[in-house]
Amino acid sequence: MMMMRRSINCFCRFVDTCMLSPCARNQPIKIFGLKCRPRIYDVNLQKSLHAWVEAAKQRYVEEFNLIAHYTRLNPIIFTSQTLFVLKLEWLHVENYNFYVDLPSLKILGLKYVCCENQNDFIKLLNACPILQDLHIFYPRYSRLLKYDAHF
Repeated sequence: MMMMRRSINCFCRFVDTCMLSPCARNQPIKIFGLKCRPRIYDVNLQKSLHAWVEAAKQRYVEEFNLIAHYTRLNPIIFTSQTLFVLKLEWLHVENYNFYVDLPSLKILGLKYVCCENQNDFIKLLNACPILQDLHIFYPRYSRLLKYDAHF
């Protein structure tokens, strides 16, 4: 267990250096991809992930791919003028201030993504006016609502 924590901390420091260093802040990122499957929940990894998402967004990322088991995702990635591709797996999207604006998004892939309720998914789809390719596998909800077809 201690070795795993040490590995997670080393990994976080490495990605911090790449994403958060002052030298890198002015460099745009075309594609950000991360597969992170820790066997344990780690609060430091959680904080780092939020910082990396924000840094990628500030650096005008066009394609964002994230697989992160046991992780809560701050919904800041759902407001981006430059994002063309968004693929998320094994995440729980935090609901506070769930605002969505993805006017350039063409490809959306969600696999084992948990939102607060189905209205969050509807809100996400409505905020993607030029969406061309949609893949949703096993959507999950923290709370179930009565389905309302009149949205």
